[in-house]
Amino acid sequence: MEGGKVRIVVLLEVSFLWISAMGLRGLSASNNVTDLLAALNMSQHRSGVSRLQSPDSVMYKIRSRTPYLTLPQEYSHFLHSAFQGNMGVHFVGRQASGSNATILSLSSASSPILQILSSTVSNTLRINYQANGTPPVSVLYPATNPLSRGEWVHLAVSLEPDKVVFFVDCQEAAVLSFRNESRIKLEIPQDVIIALGSTPGKKDNKFNGYVKTAELSLQAFERRPWSCDNITDDLPASQNTDIHGPTVQTNTSQKLHPDSPSSKRQTNHQLQQQTHLLSQGRAERSAAERCRSGASRISSRGEICI
Repeated sequence: MEGGKVRIVVLLEVSFLWISAMGLRGLSASNNVTDLLAALNMSQHRSGVSRLQSPDSVMYKIRSRTPYLTLPQEYSHFLHSAFQGNMGVHFVGRQASGSNATILSLSSASSPILQILSSTVSNTLRINYQANGTPPVSVLYPATNPLSRGEWVHLAVSLEPDKVVFFVDCQEAAVLSFRNESRIKLEIPQDVIIALGSTPGKKDNKFNGYVKTAELSLQAFERRPWSCDNITDDLPASQNTDIHGPTVQTNTSQKLHPDSPSSKRQTNHQLQQQTHLLSQGRAERSAAERCRSGASRISSRGEICI
């Protein structure tokens, strides 16, 4: 009898989420992915935003004077109801040089909960998060910020309680695994503020540049949401958490092929790039040491200790 009641409650909750999701612009209810540009109705005129059309795509020029791009409250309610500890952010854009910017932020009324921050001044890409009233923690991407190149970048960030994964263009994924005591435990309040390209209340880190894609997924990415030659995203199992940090592998950028199948890795090339990353990781030491309470030490093996 009790089991039947539980099933009814679960079905009612699922039905409520489904009905709510159907009324949200840009939300794919089948995979819980929200197109943030559609949710913001960016095709309509907005101060500080220009819509640019090319033969094969639409892009938006976002200026630092643009008002905060915050999603309507219905999306906050949906995120609060549907969030289960995992999240993915997919971003395709080009950032202006000499700028500090927020890619995406989730905030409460009093403080940021999660920020993806990109600086083309210090050449760093990081995630800041705060949970359960604990001090903020920063997780640093273990190489030079790809957005510092002044070129179009495909970026995906996958968050799970025990790991963060950075996917950049056609490079090997950077996997940062957490020990049990350092697991990410985000809490999403009902009035969470979802903002693209800014953190509400902070005027000095608005995004300045171009955006083609901005998506928020309520599922972690098992692989990058685009296809590359010679790359297969075989990520380590999530349950392997009791380690000091990630073994990060970086490949040289290769031409993107949106519709082409992935092929096997080239082992010799991968080993060369791992060697390159070790020296690159040492160069990033000073930036990593600035992280607060998070990824602040690089081991002799090129691993970042969380």
